Amino acid sequence: MTKHINFAYLQARDVKRNAIAHTEEIHVSQALRAISKHLGSGGKKTILDLGGASKANVSYFSNYSCTLIIDDFLNEYRRLKQSEPECSPARALESLVGDNGGWRFDAIFAWDILNYLNPVEAKSFLKALSDRSKADALLLAYVSSVTDIPEEPSSHHIIDHERISLLKRGAGTIKCARFSQRELMTYLPGWKLTRSIHLRSALQEHLFTFSGRPAGLPADCRSDASRSERSVHDDLVSA
Repeated sequence: MTKHINFAYLQARDVKRNAIAHTEEIHVSQALRAISKHLGSGGKKTILDLGGASKANVSYFSNYSCTLIIDDFLNEYRRLKQSEPECSPARALESLVGDNGGWRFDAIFAWDILNYLNPVEAKSFLKALSDRSKADALLLAYVSSVTDIPEEPSSHHIIDHERISLLKRGAGTIKCARFSQRELMTYLPGWKLTRSIHLRSALQEHLFTFSGRPAGLPADCRSDASRSERSVHDDLVSA
């Protein structure tokens, strides 16, 4: 497995998170089961994990022949908006994976990112993901079924081919857009919703399958030169 992982902030982030109250939920994920089958279906796959560096997830993905790009999208988006108030989610994604003939993905883990975006941001984010998806790509996303959500995103750790540990962090709450399935599908032309299940944590787990052709990228474009400069190879990091 080839890995491009941003661990630069990981130690400081973990210290901060350990000081915050956690509530853990372990659930059996039908979406992860389908993704696991897809990743093991033959041929090298390209995976995008936007929840931030997790040793558990890296360990799980190492079971497959794949290229893995893993980085904290929301952390990057918030960082960019401090200096670029007009920064879009698409711009933040470009910062992570490259904007010139970049990677195209077989599996994307968006986790609960959508809950922390407004409708305009969500549309930009999902359009950018569509432009970087291969045919038959799978997209995992959690959407809140309530309007009050934890002020910080949950962390998600893959246990095995069908179980995920979800850690809610922080005692405070904020309001979220609470996207409906119909609204999400208007942001995802070329995708179909293939699985959806309600979890105990007031989240709905969605699995989308890409059935259209991505726009703007050639079929096998995979330039290492476009890789995020902030990513580092795992041989420089003790995982």
